[in-house]
Amino acid sequence: MSAEDPGVPSQAAAAEAPAPPDVSTQGTGKPGAVSQDAVAQDGESQDGAPQRDVFVAVEHELAVLLRRARALSKDFAREVHPDLESDAYGLLIRLSDVGGARGTDLAGYFGIGKPTISRQVKMLEELGLVERQAQEGDARASVLVLTEEGRNRLGRMRHARQERFRMLLHDWDRGEVKELAGLLHNLNESWGEGTPRREGA
Repeated sequence: MSAEDPGVPSQAAAAEAPAPPDVSTQGTGKPGAVSQDAVAQDGESQDGAPQRDVFVAVEHELAVLLRRARALSKDFAREVHPDLESDAYGLLIRLSDVGGARGTDLAGYFGIGKPTISRQVKMLEELGLVERQAQEGDARASVLVLTEEGRNRLGRMRHARQERFRMLLHDWDRGEVKELAGLLHNLNESWGEGTPRREGA
């Protein structure tokens, strides 16, 4: 398994995802968007179809999104360093987000084995993007942190990535972009917790 979030379907699974039901023809100007009016409060859509059909659409669109994200990950990794693998790129992002971590913490976060983490960390060290520092309060332990070179390269790549998304969504209403960010945040939180969000939460 690569250093991607656990539970992500494989490319093959994403490619074989069934086409979603037609729930996108009303209530929105965005092609492919699920209508806000497509599902009634009683658990059925307006045409009487079970509400679970909407979750089939969610599964399909998410599978497509994840497949495209994998391809983008490879591009982003090469923008950081020509020799950087996309799996190790995920570790780089995580270290940037948390400021530093032990190898065991990274293995637990990504749900992959220590040998895989060790190989990817070694690559990052050899590329000069990551280094080890003594852990505060425990001289025997060490944490992995970004080097100055790693921070600079990642910063430039993140700016380029944000510009790419800005261009992709340039014709969206700003409110829609804000709503999308909020929904993705909720999804990431639910995915991380491994439990459904309670209604009204």
